[in-house]
Amino acid sequence: MFKKQKDWLKHRFRARKKPTFRENVQIADQTVMIVSNLDFLDINPGDYFSASSKEHDAVLAILHGDCKSAMLEMATKRMYITLDDQAIQEREHMCVMRMAAAYLTDLLSDKYDSVHGCGMVVCQNERPYGLLFVGRSGSHKSHLRRQFDDYPHLAGGHVIWERAGNNTTLDDDIMLVDGKDMHLVGTTNSVWVKKQGRNYIYYRNDGLTKATIDQVFLLDRQKPAGYIRETQREIPRSIAVFDQIEDNSCYIKKEPIKVSAPVYNLGTNGDLAEAKRAIEEVLAQGI
Repeated sequence: MFKKQKDWLKHRFRARKKPTFRENVQIADQTVMIVSNLDFLDINPGDYFSASSKEHDAVLAILHGDCKSAMLEMATKRMYITLDDQAIQEREHMCVMRMAAAYLTDLLSDKYDSVHGCGMVVCQNERPYGLLFVGRSGSHKSHLRRQFDDYPHLAGGHVIWERAGNNTTLDDDIMLVDGKDMHLVGTTNSVWVKKQGRNYIYYRNDGLTKATIDQVFLLDRQKPAGYIRETQREIPRSIAVFDQIEDNSCYIKKEPIKVSAPVYNLGTNGDLAEAKRAIEEVLAQGI
């Protein structure tokens, strides 16, 4: 999705249209300056926690270009994302911006790690459980999420904003974890809804920005749905990486992400109702 580009790319975009937006936001324990040449209304500071400091730890540039690309400069703590017209029209920049901010925070923070995962709170036997589904693109994170929380959902080809039940999703794709809790990157969460054969991103603000991690499930599309095995309490970075960003070598080289909650390998190949039943059996045993 996003390819590593040479240094000349960022200079070309600077020369074509200078950034008109600069705002410091707080991402976990890092202050990130967001720089953009998109229209102001497309970048809403209200989607993030306000930064208490005028100084910044890193810079994230979201730029309008003629292709999708990503470039990381660790020496200067800067990340450049360029998006084409179609990506901007489909509002991908909001999701991409949070993904890049999480990635930057992971590389700079000693406390927080970014995870390509879906975080949600599921109520069973009147008790809430914080579940974290981790897996690369295509591992069925969103499909499995909809087994528990189908909000919003499709009916007659229309998106219906009506919640059924007490389960809720923090985010479908992007989470920060600190070993014990999982956190939103900002205040707005995103979910994927499949409509007319395509995935669309919908944004919500439910007021829930973090939850305790009670169970972690590492999704494996090679294993049949319903397969489940407990493993060591860590998340391998090889499956937690944002595979949309090709230049992820700095992330992969870091140690596995340690968590205090039980971790399970979960198969997602086939009927995901079987995967859901396997999860519910684990929850029925208590924590």
